[in-house]
Amino acid sequence: MAAIANGIFREKILNKSLGEAKALPISGVILSVLIAGVIYHAVDLFVNDGFIVYLWLGISWVSLTLIVEYGFGHFVRGMKVSEINNVFNIRKGNLLVLVLLITLLTPVIFAYTKGIL
Repeated sequence: MAAIANGIFREKILNKSLGEAKALPISGVILSVLIAGVIYHAVDLFVNDGFIVYLWLGISWVSLTLIVEYGFGHFVRGMKVSEINNVFNIRKGNLLVLVLLITLLTPVIFAYTKGIL
């Protein structure tokens, strides 16, 4: 839901006021913060069975994100895989790579900082 809300905010407000070149990276940072906030609260919901649980949580979320990204792009929007791959182009201002890294690493980081691990 955070990614969808962020995308709508980018399209309806940021793109119109800042232009796509500035809106895209700003949107990536906003999404990263939103996801970090969700993960910060979500790590409390998992039983502490060690480091691997929180690492697996990050890997699972990244995997699901990629499945949705490619599945929606290909099957709903009719995009080619090469077109979908553009979401990983940092040079064009797309920060999905940052979002994925935060999604992968923050469950472990927050579990440690909260004293769960």
